[in-house]
Order: sequence, then structure tokens, then C-alpha cells
Amino acid sequence: MLLGNGCLCCITRSDLQLALRRLVMERERGEIPPFRRIVIETSGLADPSPILQTFATDRALGETFHVELVVTVADAATGLDTLAWSAEARKQAILADRLVVSKSDIAGQAAANALCAQLRLLNPRAEILVAVNGELDPTRTDAKH
Repeated sequence: MLLGNGCLCCITRSDLQLALRRLVMERERGEIPPFRRIVIETSGLADPSPILQTFATDRALGETFHVELVVTVADAATGLDTLAWSAEARKQAILADRLVVSKSDIAGQAAANALCAQLRLLNPRAEILVAVNGELDPTRTDAKH
């Protein structure tokens, strides 16, 4: 389901609430296949706080859904610069449960290491994974940083 009314962190969260309620109703009526999980993807630099707040403050949605994981992707080529100028990028890193460093093959190991170090300072508890050629090791044993 696409919410095309703009950035979720900038518009009223009621669009997200209505969309989730509609999914549940359609699932219950058998109009859509059963699902156990949903993925909410924001594009670009979005503040995840309002989305997380939706689940914390909406009692009905909080009983139906829970936030399992917040994943943030950081670009190894431009990530350090983005973290320096963007409050939203820093919020994404701070609130993430898992941080994925992308484009490490393009930016090089030194840039990926520097970004991982900065992300670790912002969020010492998050798991950090490094994607190579757009892929993560599915076992995640070698990808941890």
C-alpha cells in the first residue's frame, strides 16, 4: 500500500493509522491474504519518531501491531557528510535497532569503517551490517562491524 500524500514524518499520521486499520479489516474479511508482518518504508531522510509514536499512542493499533525492528541504511560514500548536516539522518541512526552500511564496495573499506565508527558513537546498541555489492550475508556472521 502506498501512501502518496508526502513524507510520513511531515504529514498527519492519520494516513498511516487509516491505512493500517484498512489492512486489518481487509485481512479479516478475506479480501487480502493473511499477513503476520508489515514493513513501513520511508524514502530518504525521514524522522522515524512520528511513525514510532503512532504505535505507542494509538491503543487500537498498539494492540494489533508492535514495532519489531527499525532498520536504517547509511550510504558509505556520503554517510559521514549526511550525518554532519542532517538532523533526520542522526535521528534515524540513533533510533535504529539495525544499521546497514551500503555502497561499501564503491566507497572503499576506509570510508565504510569511518562511517561504522560514527554510527557506533551515535548508537552503541545497534547491530551494524555492511552490505557489499548491495548484498548482506544472510547469516550475518561476517557482516557485523
